[in-house]
Amino acid sequence: MYMSRNPTYNVVLNTLNSTLDTLANNNSNKSYYVDWSSRMPQGKYRLSFTFQAEANKVIDLTTIPVVYSDIVSSSSNSILPEATVYQNTNILGVLHPQVIHQSTNSCGFRATLDSNPPIYLNNRPFNNLFTVQILNNSVPPVAYLDEAGTPANIGTYMLILHFELIQEYK
Repeated sequence: MYMSRNPTYNVVLNTLNSTLDTLANNNSNKSYYVDWSSRMPQGKYRLSFTFQAEANKVIDLTTIPVVYSDIVSSSSNSILPEATVYQNTNILGVLHPQVIHQSTNSCGFRATLDSNPPIYLNNRPFNNLFTVQILNNSVPPVAYLDEAGTPANIGTYMLILHFELIQEYK
């Protein structure tokens, strides 16, 4: 596990504590409010995350749940959508199933600090109101649904964003 000597800031997000306008939404689309200027100084950050969700039905893992957020809009995280064209992406990382009850195919999705590569931000987030979405790996991505007889969205989750300050702007 990576141990830092730099200042770190953890932000805990729980689907049960999303903004009032998205509280009734399914768990694949939640918004949160954080006053970043009162929590973290401006500077370059290394962002990683942990994630744990309640059980979903997974048989063959036909699609992969992917965590998206507009919180990384100032990051240097890039993908290649077409030859020679780079653009920023809102992908934080992917989630991995963890078997809870093998006989019922129940899995909780999770990610550890080491599950996905870190994202390097050119500055702390500025958008105090931001969205977290759990989508699948289709093109274009849509809300993740499990493999139950009546498909369900991702279960209630906790997402912990871990910001490590690399360089403070003075």
